[in-house]
Amino acid sequence: MAASPAIDLREPLAALFKRAGVADSLYRRYEGRLAELGVGDAGDLLEEVAEKGIGSLDIHDRQAEKLRRALLGLRGWGDAAAAAEGGSGGGTEGSSLDPLEPALPESGDGTIAAAGGEEELAALVSSIQ
Repeated sequence: MAASPAIDLREPLAALFKRAGVADSLYRRYEGRLAELGVGDAGDLLEEVAEKGIGSLDIHDRQAEKLRRALLGLRGWGDAAAAAEGGSGGGTEGSSLDPLEPALPESGDGTIAAAGGEEELAALVSSIQ
């Protein structure tokens, strides 16, 4: 699996929104709210999301998803704190994030049972029937 893209924490919001494919008219709609929150660049956006969640930005889900992909690649918004700190690189420009960790433990056979989810699987199956 490929690593997430490098993040320039100082990237201006206008450039970030453009790179993410968010229409300029939508950026202008969000610009005032982001300024009120003190969000002026990619690093500020990641810090805000890490602290308060993506909902705090009041950005439509589709546009938020475009921003997430542009900033974090395959990672979710839950990884915003690590990205805001620059991953293990310490917040320098061009810092990159480590690849995603596997969802299941490396030991075992990779099944739900090996991950200790037998009861969860049984509950799920019974709720479907």
